[in-house]
Amino acid sequence: MKIVEIQSYVLESPLNPGEYFTWAQAKVTRRVAALVEIFTDEGISGIGEAFGFSPMAVKACVDHTFRPLLIQENPMDTNRLWDKLYTASRMEGQKGVPLQALSAIDIALWDIKGKFFRTPVATLLGGRYRDWVETYPTGLYRKDVKDQTAALVEEAKGYLRQGYRAMKLKIGFGIEDDLEKICAIREAIGPQTRLMLDANCAYNASEAIWLGQRAEKYDIFWLEEPIPPEDFQGHLEIKEKVKIMLAAGESEFTRYGFRDLIAKRAVDIIQPDLCSVGGFSEMLKIIALATAWNLRCIPHVWGTAIGLAANLQLQAAMPHFPTSLMPEQSLMEYDRTPNPLREELVEEKFEMEGTRMKIPSRPGLGITLNRKALEKYRVA
Repeated sequence: MKIVEIQSYVLESPLNPGEYFTWAQAKVTRRVAALVEIFTDEGISGIGEAFGFSPMAVKACVDHTFRPLLIQENPMDTNRLWDKLYTASRMEGQKGVPLQALSAIDIALWDIKGKFFRTPVATLLGGRYRDWVETYPTGLYRKDVKDQTAALVEEAKGYLRQGYRAMKLKIGFGIEDDLEKICAIREAIGPQTRLMLDANCAYNASEAIWLGQRAEKYDIFWLEEPIPPEDFQGHLEIKEKVKIMLAAGESEFTRYGFRDLIAKRAVDIIQPDLCSVGGFSEMLKIIALATAWNLRCIPHVWGTAIGLAANLQLQAAMPHFPTSLMPEQSLMEYDRTPNPLREELVEEKFEMEGTRMKIPSRPGLGITLNRKALEKYRVA
């Protein structure tokens, strides 16, 4: 089997003003994505997604750097092709857009491989640990409303009514403001619900320590990305002085980027993004590193239905570490902000049972691309 064509797609869906939401670094008024579809001479195609907010840059990298290197290659050679593309882009790559583009390509190749063998990608990754995965909602962003605190409290109560017992609050809007929101949410959801905080790199280490120490009394499950990823020493300082589990990795790339985070125990939880770190091929290596140091891996998940489907296959094959009779169960991030690209881009509906999501057992990623939706949101 040979690769005969590669198509890259940039998708965009403007949100209605009432759907706008804000995180610590930006206000979101539209949803965007970059997809890569790979075609073979045997009529089998695969689809993948690149994480990030620069889809045109991803498309340029795919079209002009990676596509010429893949035509007439065997799509089954996922490890070799990963090395080939990474080596070709190493001088200007290693992190960022080239790795996001490589991630989409790798996911598409695994989709082809699963369809060829008529088995889910999870089986090829090593087999299933689970058929369902528990989700937690990523929401609780700031909205364009007069009373931010009241809006967040009402949203949190809505998640409780849906059955969620874990949720993530976006912070990074000023220490005092953050603490006010944290206090209000904890009071609203009670002591039995896990509460996670995500600052999206809004603080320096000293500020994060000041905030983290004052947030400890609210029983926070983890503190996510309080500082920029470049500040490695800052992570060590936060871990030493704050009694909340430190999570990071959404902004990191490849096994090389995670090597020191893991080996030097700079974090308690790693959060690699499948659509950013290098796809399935590289994610397996990152997970292997984490298991060797007995660190928990809870991948970051964001984007369209393609990325969600890929992460479901990853979750099926995610090992317990450490193993025990009653291990801490795997947990998958589930974006609850408005996103037509998540709701319309595949023919199938993701099946929910309470707060658990069923992992598709169809071949490949287990989804069928909705061509009408693809053309509807495709940027010419």
